[in-house]
Amino acid sequence: MKNSEYIHEIREKLSQYLNTNAQDVKISNTAVARGVGLSGAVISQFLQDKYPGDNRKVAKTIDAWLKRQNERLAHADILTNTIETRAVKKVFQVARLCHIEGEMGVATGDAGIGKTRGIKYYAAQNPDVIMIEIFPGFTTRTLMSKLHKELGYNGTGTIFDMFSDVVDRLRGSGRLIIVDEAESLPYKGLELLRRLYDLSGTGILLVGMPELIANLRGNKGEYKQLYSRIAVHAQIPNMKESPEDIQALVASAIPGSNGLWKAFYSVTHNGRQLEKLLKRSIQVANHNGTDVTKEVVQNAKQYIII
Repeated sequence: MKNSEYIHEIREKLSQYLNTNAQDVKISNTAVARGVGLSGAVISQFLQDKYPGDNRKVAKTIDAWLKRQNERLAHADILTNTIETRAVKKVFQVARLCHIEGEMGVATGDAGIGKTRGIKYYAAQNPDVIMIEIFPGFTTRTLMSKLHKELGYNGTGTIFDMFSDVVDRLRGSGRLIIVDEAESLPYKGLELLRRLYDLSGTGILLVGMPELIANLRGNKGEYKQLYSRIAVHAQIPNMKESPEDIQALVASAIPGSNGLWKAFYSVTHNGRQLEKLLKRSIQVANHNGTDVTKEVVQNAKQYIII
């Protein structure tokens, strides 16, 4: 293919890609520029056929990026529809109770069983929910700043001032705060949430690993004032305890798979492992031009950690 033809083809492909994904705010000239390691100005000039430099080099870079993007789309989250597994239902129930009754609750369970999927499912159906996702190193100030911003403030000021703003905004609102991976919060952060609950009457759901309960109690049970506020504690079941959940999830990802779910059930222990194995199995099958079979599942298993 001639240089000019190749450059024109890539320019058209990029334009089509941008137009197709126009509704996605993450897809823009700037996003493309970050992905390919060029400036936004270069991308804009290339699209307008006004770039004064090496257009073929730019085209090759964009071509490789577009191929990666298309592969990512093909390998995107295969469980796009939230299946109401036992874990999702349990999380939904405790979130609803905390929301309606203005209680402070806790939902705990092992990693990868669907806790986060469950609370995101609940939040999607209840737009007044405030979702805070905790990460290691999260401080009490960070927590307060996040809540402050979620309620329309600027997230700055003293902790006391931000706390006062948040209490005023939440009091009598009937809203729900969900804190995911709450086991990573320091005690002062948990105590701040307890005072927020006391003063605003807002429902709060703490979600995390089993050690969250120990964090709320203290090593010697010294955090009674905090732990006594917990009105409900839901232990989220592991997917291995519910074969019908795996059957439903496999059927959602691979329609018409019939008894194939048993091949996944025999080697996976939670939802995260299942999703990874489903994705790899579909990739292996597509690569070999076959359907997903028990043999394909066994082959795909070597590409994930079980």
